[in-house]
Amino acid sequence: MSDIDFLVDRLEKLVQDSSRLPLTDKLMVDEEAILRLVDQLRTTIPAQIRDAQRLLQERDALIAQGEEKAAGIVKLAQERADQMVGEQTVLQRVEQERQAIIEAAEAEAARIRAKAADDAEHTRSSADAYALDVLRDLERNLANYQRTLANGIALLKRGGEERRKGGEGIGNKE
Repeated sequence: MSDIDFLVDRLEKLVQDSSRLPLTDKLMVDEEAILRLVDQLRTTIPAQIRDAQRLLQERDALIAQGEEKAAGIVKLAQERADQMVGEQTVLQRVEQERQAIIEAAEAEAARIRAKAADDAEHTRSSADAYALDVLRDLERNLANYQRTLANGIALLKRGGEERRKGGEGIGNKE
């Protein structure tokens, strides 16, 4: 039980033990006893009120400190979440760019392969046409050489036969 409760109980007991004035609601109380109790209440109440106020201030300080800590934790959590979202966004952007680069490189490689295949086919066709032209020219030249050879052989044969024929006649003249 607190000091205030004790003093209030004493005050109540003093009032209850006081005598009544006949034919009235009034009491006769020991003035000195009541004034001592009032003085004691005055000194006791401020001390307990100060204690209560101090406890309230401590409680408010603890609550403020807890709220401040909680706000700091929430702020850090929000910053970390923002950072993670930012990192995730960067990672997604990097992944998208990487995928776009790969797709572009694959498309460029396919285009280069197709062009190389077309160029190779064109080169083969051109080489085949050139080789065919060279072989036809060679065939014509060979045909011309063969005719020239055949004519030369025929001419030599005729000339030799004529010389033989003419030589028979030359030898007879002598």
